[in-house]
Amino acid sequence: MVAAAAVADCGTAISVPVVKECSFKQYTLTTGAGQITKTDCGWTTKKYNDVWLKAVMPESGRLAIATEGNYLNGFVAVYTGECSSLRTVICSNNGRVPEVLDINTIKPGETVYVRVAMTSDSKVGVCLYELENIEKPECKSSEVIAANLCRDATLIKSPSGYCGNTSSSYSAEKPGNLQNEFCGSIENNSWLQFVASEETASLNIFTYNCQRGIGIQMRIYETEDCKIFIPYSNCWNPAIETNGVVTATGLTPGKRYYLMIDGYAGDVCDYTISAGEGVETAEVMYERSFCKGTVYKDEYFPEGLTEPGVHKKTIMGEEGKETFIILTLTEITPVHTYLYGHIYSCERYQEHGFDVNTAGKHYQYLTSKAGCDSIVELELTVEPRKEYELYASICQGSTYSYNGFFESKPGDYTRTVPSVQGCDSVVTLHLSVTPGLDLAVSGERKICEGDETTIFASGGVKYIWKDASGNVIGEGDSIHLSPSATASYKLYSSTVDACPATVTDCQGNIYPVVKIGRQCWTAENLKATRYDTESERPNAYIYAMTSDESAGPYYFNPKNEHTEYSGNLTQEQRNKLGLLYTWAAAVGLKSEADALSQVTVFPGDRQGICPNGWHVPDTLEIITLLETVSEIEYSGTHLKTKSGWYTGSGYVAGIDDYGFSLLPAGFAAANQAWYTGANGSFWSADPWTYSKDKSYKEKAVDVFTFYSEYTCYLTHNEKYYGRAVRCVKRLE
Repeated sequence: MVAAAAVADCGTAISVPVVKECSFKQYTLTTGAGQITKTDCGWTTKKYNDVWLKAVMPESGRLAIATEGNYLNGFVAVYTGECSSLRTVICSNNGRVPEVLDINTIKPGETVYVRVAMTSDSKVGVCLYELENIEKPECKSSEVIAANLCRDATLIKSPSGYCGNTSSSYSAEKPGNLQNEFCGSIENNSWLQFVASEETASLNIFTYNCQRGIGIQMRIYETEDCKIFIPYSNCWNPAIETNGVVTATGLTPGKRYYLMIDGYAGDVCDYTISAGEGVETAEVMYERSFCKGTVYKDEYFPEGLTEPGVHKKTIMGEEGKETFIILTLTEITPVHTYLYGHIYSCERYQEHGFDVNTAGKHYQYLTSKAGCDSIVELELTVEPRKEYELYASICQGSTYSYNGFFESKPGDYTRTVPSVQGCDSVVTLHLSVTPGLDLAVSGERKICEGDETTIFASGGVKYIWKDASGNVIGEGDSIHLSPSATASYKLYSSTVDACPATVTDCQGNIYPVVKIGRQCWTAENLKATRYDTESERPNAYIYAMTSDESAGPYYFNPKNEHTEYSGNLTQEQRNKLGLLYTWAAAVGLKSEADALSQVTVFPGDRQGICPNGWHVPDTLEIITLLETVSEIEYSGTHLKTKSGWYTGSGYVAGIDDYGFSLLPAGFAAANQAWYTGANGSFWSADPWTYSKDKSYKEKAVDVFTFYSEYTCYLTHNEKYYGRAVRCVKRLE
């Protein structure tokens, strides 16, 4: 058929190269021959804008022409011959663009003319690409179907071809970075896997019976967890019901790779895949491991194997049928792990599978499924007693009456505290005595009825005035009085300031303060997300916890999280839970890597996330707190709130007689809350100094945990956990 109306534009055709994969190029449409006659593809006479292209037919004899547009009225026509006498080869059959045409009736090397016409658009995307000529194998119907999820990917092991269907029932699984590593959208993907036998592997693809005629798309990946994908092949996406080849390079022989198959724009198609070069296609494929220095044997390899790798053989079965066997064998090296532990004589070491309480070396022999023993060696140090040191100062004439001491003179005092577990604690008190003040008052102390007077104080640091009943009537070094009758007043002063009633962080959060012994403590968990101006990271922000635990430092907000115990908390208590910080965030480190490398105690006070003038407590300061309120083992009850704690069988809430008001905020890990309503804890600034094993010391830090019992425990936790922070300052 000759298209006379189109002849005038043929001579302006733009030369276009034929490529291996479609990549659309935009072309500007101009007013061409104008009218389209019925003889030109059979379309009704209309006014069209068009563009002419020309290309050379590839050697395969298969040419695909694809267009993209806004689904407006138009057509695609393909011609051969001379411009003066063109012969129509094929026309689009739906009267719309986009369109994909498969040209397979023109000889290789012959010139092909392509006309794309539309009624109104000014531009259109077109690509010309070569299709492969490959022979379709016989489908093996007994093969199991492709898997819906990557983690269940079906292993290709049929030498006669794998056949399947891009059923619309498959889900669009796009985990991790998969969508970013694919060349199109993903609608109904399914999964296969294969074992590479060479560095290059090819899969021949045959597509047919597509519901929409636009085909399927595929790519080969490497993945260890079905979350992170590394592409190894071309991204096959012809946008047409056609055949092709997916080729992967840089493969490791004996390793498994994954093939994702997806219907283009959700198309449902039948397909057959034959394993080309570089793909192992055994009847029996399996993986095993063996211990280094031993001989591996099984029913297929009774002669024994001593080297790891991919082992192949053909065995003769019943009735003379041959079976091709592939074994991927992994070598396991015995592991000798060294641990160092530290306990007191009243304790037991119950970590890493041990349950011992005697000093010396202890061993575990672990046997793997491959029969390869691993040895875990624990060197345990046992100390007969716990030793603590306290530092205190009193005014002259006063008596230090805390922690079982009753002393009024300076010096070093030692007492032994027996434990219910039979492990004595030795506490040494270093007591200093500050000379008393020489307080004095001045001013007129004899006045007439109705007169006023001002009384001045001197000789102290901070002054508090009280009436005869003990009521505070003023502060400062002077007070103005106007009594109606003769009255008595009392003046109080000390050499140090008392704890403030509250402290405010740099973001305006206000925390009540409680004085316990010679320490000032914040009476609520911290909730700042920015470091103060005098901290180790001035004005820097920390951010909310993500699922990626390596992305810290970060915080977690347990306020709106729920665990099986969190129903014990009222909404008011939930608002006071504060934030849970990783240890790096709590002590002001820049990264979680810095936290792992910090295995020694920080010199001096570590302000961290605390307000200026306050710091994250070290282990000794927390022990001092616990011993001030009670023996350490029984201090939990005194510091916990009276409600909010799980109080099931055998569990108790607190009495909070010091106003410390510790709520059960739980802890955070893996981007979720744990045991909110059942336990509470707060970080020490000190790494777990008892560990001699550097690898474990890098992970652990001291943490003080309060359970739904009367007890409190000094434990050690991984540094990426989220725990609360309480801030402290000492009264020197």
